Amino acid sequence: MRTLRFLLVAVMCLWAGFPGIARAATSPQGCLAAVSAAVEAHDADAFAQQVDMDGILAVVVNRLLEEAAKPENAASLPPVLSLMLSGAALSGDGGASVRALLCSEARAFVRNGIASGAFAGHAPAGDLRQEGLVAPLFRDASQGRKQIHAVGQARRVEGGWLMPFRVYDHGNGNDYAVLGRFSEAQGAVRLTGIENLAELFARIREEAAHLEAN
Repeated sequence: MRTLRFLLVAVMCLWAGFPGIARAATSPQGCLAAVSAAVEAHDADAFAQQVDMDGILAVVVNRLLEEAAKPENAASLPPVLSLMLSGAALSGDGGASVRALLCSEARAFVRNGIASGAFAGHAPAGDLRQEGLVAPLFRDASQGRKQIHAVGQARRVEGGWLMPFRVYDHGNGNDYAVLGRFSEAQGAVRLTGIENLAELFARIREEAAHLEAN
């Protein structure tokens, strides 16, 4: 299950709330504030304007499948993911259909969490996890509030900024360090990447090993 925890943690970083007053997203800090306003307002469309979910999820899912293909992770894969990977190998499309399905379900999970108010700390009316083939992949996903804190200084890099922050999940009590990439287009700044996915995955492996040992 450790490969799935990686996907869930990375997705979690997309819906975290930032304490502050919403303002125009003309800076990385302003982008996070606008994300918070969208989450608090249960406005999934406004959230999508601030976060490149498709671009981030594509990278996350590619990394997930790379890790899932490693022999040392094979034993920890749930049957549904093993089946999907086997189907991808036989389909001849290089796993494109599996990637598209995982991205679609992860995106729906995030949008449902925002629209329901669950990710703002309000009790959802029902289970946010989807029905169907990939539902088991989200069975361990926390549906509690997510909160950004310890926001660092934005550093200018080619194409935008890198800015560190931490995400605390009130649902499971875990805290994660994130290095976000922010890009500017037509005067608007968006969160377009998570630069420390390798470190996040290593952290999740440690958590999984600890849980298995206990």
